[in-house]
Amino acid sequence: MIDTSKVQFPLTLAAFASLQRNEMRRIPTIEEMEIFSQVVDTANVAYHAAAAGDADTALGILNDILIAGAQTPGAAPVAAMCRGWVLLAIRAGKDVLKREIDSMEE
Repeated sequence: MIDTSKVQFPLTLAAFASLQRNEMRRIPTIEEMEIFSQVVDTANVAYHAAAAGDADTALGILNDILIAGAQTPGAAPVAAMCRGWVLLAIRAGKDVLKREIDSMEE
């Protein structure tokens, strides 16, 4: 299992691919790298939305992932992976927003 405690957002494809490569214990295929790129892009959009306090965008992304996973044959595992990373990104963005709000109170 990937140790997400040291994951930094916004994600880079290189960092994400390295984490996945270590987890899979092999070099990702070209197709997997394309999927990873989409996961990274989606997670980063969610991160920035959460950091800006844009809950509608963050929730919309999660909803779109849920729909895609249910409607596309064979997509459930990829959707689940993407959802996990998006949730992690939203939490990280929320932490950024909280620090910003807390610093305004000082």
